[in-house]
Amino acid sequence: MFELNKIKYINEGNQNLAVSINSNDAHYIGKVLRLTKIETEKLETQNLAKLEADIDFQYKFYKDILSALIPEANLPKIDIVELNSELLQQINDQIESYRPESRKDKVINYKLSRCLLMDNLIFEGGLSFEVKPKWGFLNHNQLVASSNEYCRYCKHKLCKEDHYSNYCPINLYNNIDLQKSIDDLLDSVKLDCGFKNLKFFELNKILNFNEVLDEWSKLIELEDKTILETSLKAILSQIFENTKIFNLLQNLQSKLDPIGIRKIYELLIQTEIVDLKVLKDKLTNTQYILECVNYFLNECPIISKDLISNDVEFCYKLTVAYIISNTFKDCSLIFNLSLFNTGSDNECIEFELNDKIIKFNLEIGVVDLDLKNVSKLKHWYDLEVWINEEFERMLDEGLVNITKCSSLLKN
Repeated sequence: MFELNKIKYINEGNQNLAVSINSNDAHYIGKVLRLTKIETEKLETQNLAKLEADIDFQYKFYKDILSALIPEANLPKIDIVELNSELLQQINDQIESYRPESRKDKVINYKLSRCLLMDNLIFEGGLSFEVKPKWGFLNHNQLVASSNEYCRYCKHKLCKEDHYSNYCPINLYNNIDLQKSIDDLLDSVKLDCGFKNLKFFELNKILNFNEVLDEWSKLIELEDKTILETSLKAILSQIFENTKIFNLLQNLQSKLDPIGIRKIYELLIQTEIVDLKVLKDKLTNTQYILECVNYFLNECPIISKDLISNDVEFCYKLTVAYIISNTFKDCSLIFNLSLFNTGSDNECIEFELNDKIIKFNLEIGVVDLDLKNVSKLKHWYDLEVWINEEFERMLDEGLVNITKCSSLLKN
């Protein structure tokens, strides 16, 4: 299968951990294992049958829903594999020293033999970076009109006092001022303050800004530091300007969320028009999910209180579409830039530097596309209420010192 000494830690979130595999087995070449995490004290009491069913559904959601919405070239291939408990424990021990301390409250669930095998989008010998663009549209359904002038990301950032970056998704998605977007994204890398929306990789390591410039220097064979940063910004601008996937994500986010979580929760959930148990059951049917998604993507219905009051099935479709929209609001894009290889199927781009044309292969993958849990609806609602109440307070007190996101669209 593969050797333990060829397993490398990549990264992890709250629920899953990814390791890369360097194997001679064709089935594992260029792949990563996505392993489920669990608190140690729950290892013996967990419901393994349910967890296995969850992984099977993740695979089905990927195949039935995501493959219908995301171009094949931008969607990593996925498969299910079975690994024995002993091997999973050995992997857990081997990568322990590479894991952040903040994540060590959980371990690899070595009792769960089933896991997902996915394409490894982080390559050696090029420049790999991840962008987490977040919400790319203005929500015009806020209770207070002044809130409509600011995007949800900027409001949340200001309420949390995250002043490390001036990044606004509206800029990036709409190609309004790409240079400002890139400057804002790179600022957080330079300040080494969380890498929240942009991070660069070298295999399993996140790079600081000086290391990014070193990797870029190797790739373009240029040592003149005076133009390294300028040329890096130029290639990022060229890539982002021509990345059609931004438009696709923006469309999926906005059309699947026509009224916002406050109205979803207050009009449908609190009134019990939508029963959460029934909703959860409907979200196990991928054909039904796709019908809901296509309905809002293609029909763009006018939503009224009469429609909500008289059509219960429409209310379920509306809630399902909203939950799916959150998958695309929270996804990430992985970009891999490498010197041109005639044998590659990836997109070729030409970059002019010092009167010389450099050819690159560019691969773009969409990741972090998990279906969100119905149980998150209350959390999303509470968070939205807090953000808007806190933001309105800051507006009233003259504490909002950021540009109105709506003004960007008018320029």
